[in-house]
Amino acid sequence: RRKATGAQPPWAPHGYVVSETPHEYRYALQLASAAAGASYMLGVRARSAVPSSVHRAADAYARANTERPLLTRAVTTAVLAAIGDLLAQSVASAPRAEASSAGPSSSSGGGGCDLRRTAVMAGWGGVCAGPFNHFW
Repeated sequence: RRKATGAQPPWAPHGYVVSETPHEYRYALQLASAAAGASYMLGVRARSAVPSSVHRAADAYARANTERPLLTRAVTTAVLAAIGDLLAQSVASAPRAEASSAGPSSSSGGGGCDLRRTAVMAGWGGVCAGPFNHFW
């Protein structure tokens, strides 16, 4: 610590200034910078291990997200909502271990997927959630 000279920031203890930036804030900036550098290096190293078709798809998605962000995010959210609903239905219709041990009459497995419900979820994701999150 050094003695304060001139105007003192409001966060500093009376009479002492470490710098013009609080220590915690500087530390957070250093961590963010290190994380960004590490993620870039991991991406560079991982790029050689991923097939080129995945790179083409990722580049096409990035280009679409730049050229038509609202439409891209709406379609992405619709697809993810549909996948999430299908996963939820498969988990909900799976027979439970305690139910199957009690006998076949108490099994809660419904079988099949409700495609209308999945379409409603995809529509909600594409029409409501995607555009809302785009403008948020």
